[in-house]
Amino acid sequence: MDALEARYLSPGDVSRLLDAAGDSRYHPVFVLLAGSGLRRGEALALKWRDVDLDAGTVQVRGTLVRLDGKLVTTKPKTEKSLRIVPVPASVQQMLRGHRQRQLQERMKAANVWTDTGYVFTTEDGQPADPRNALRALRSAAVKADMTNVGLHTLRHSYATVMLEGGVPLKVGVRAPWPWVSVGHWRHLRSRLGRRRAGGS
Repeated sequence: MDALEARYLSPGDVSRLLDAAGDSRYHPVFVLLAGSGLRRGEALALKWRDVDLDAGTVQVRGTLVRLDGKLVTTKPKTEKSLRIVPVPASVQQMLRGHRQRQLQERMKAANVWTDTGYVFTTEDGQPADPRNALRALRSAAVKADMTNVGLHTLRHSYATVMLEGGVPLKVGVRAPWPWVSVGHWRHLRSRLGRRRAGGS
């Protein structure tokens, strides 16, 4: 697989990568990226007030970035980035379990815990560092014997996972996900069409 193709993983490769990251603190982040198509900074900026597990959605309000050595949430560059994103049942289940584990961690940390409200945190409640998430994913990729994998890979692979999971194809040339190139969209449609027709 060349570098360009590695930007988009098959559903099987996504599962293999997530399995390899199963023991990582950042595994829930990776599951959300693969199951929602959120940007890395958007996912890490989520607070529990942005998560509606009953409706199965998360609301994007900002992006987590490092400014002057500190992690802060900033507003997205465009209004279109402010949006409500549906997440599949598997991600909802993951978030419920993650919430319970975080509450237990908070009790264990006691007065050391800082209540920042973030969904993804360090052991003392501070926002999770995007750089550490990337290191954890790269470690999982090595374990899974995969190359050219980054946090954006999971986001980009969301289109592939959704299409092969049964999401209806659009008739038009452009993909419904703005980060998917026209060329890759055509490739996905062609490949899935052959599979549905009984080809390889």
